[in-house]
Amino acid sequence: PMMPGLSLGAAPAAPAAPAAAPVAAALSELAVEWPAFFEPRHLVYDPLAAAEAPIAAAMSRQGRGLVLDALTGAALQHFVLDGLIGHGAIASASWDRSGLLI
Repeated sequence: PMMPGLSLGAAPAAPAAPAAAPVAAALSELAVEWPAFFEPRHLVYDPLAAAEAPIAAAMSRQGRGLVLDALTGAALQHFVLDGLIGHGAIASASWDRSGLLI
């Protein structure tokens, strides 16, 4: 779209200003008591949880996990992701409006 204008000697248009980044909530440390032999490598946050009761999940590379109250650090539920053994260790995780992506 800029080529015809440039070929006529027009100055290139200024780039658009970047969109403002969303403001993140203040970070704080939580005292979480991890289960024995649990080595969390991934932390994901539920985007659909209410602001008064935010939920996060910590997961190991082998698929063991813990659902946490993101305000207090209290363990709400332990879980194991079945069917991952044949695919290797979890490299990354994301939790969005569509669900948990491993």
